[in-house]
Amino acid sequence: MDGFFAAALIAGLIFSGFGYVGSNGVARAVNIPPVIEGPPCPTTSQATGRVQFWRDDRGYGFIKSDDGERVYALWHKLTAGQQLRAGQHVMFDKDYSRKGGKAAAVNLTVCGG
Repeated sequence: MDGFFAAALIAGLIFSGFGYVGSNGVARAVNIPPVIEGPPCPTTSQATGRVQFWRDDRGYGFIKSDDGERVYALWHKLTAGQQLRAGQHVMFDKDYSRKGGKAAAVNLTVCGG
């Protein structure tokens, strides 16, 4: 396969909703899930934000709260039966660590599904 054809194939995969990922020098196409655009969170006393990054295989990620703070999130803090994906609206309470003062999400709920 010549270089131009390979580049065109990769570009086609990327623009069609697939990504091109190299793993140990081996290239493969993987499906990239779309950003989920749900309705905004209802007005509550809980903080709100969007999932910025989520690693399903590791069970953690980060939320960008509406006030601009980056908040750490763990799978076991999710409301039962829910899953996170990048781009989802979420509601949560913030719990600050004693050592570093970093925020972690507790009582984490996905808004609108």
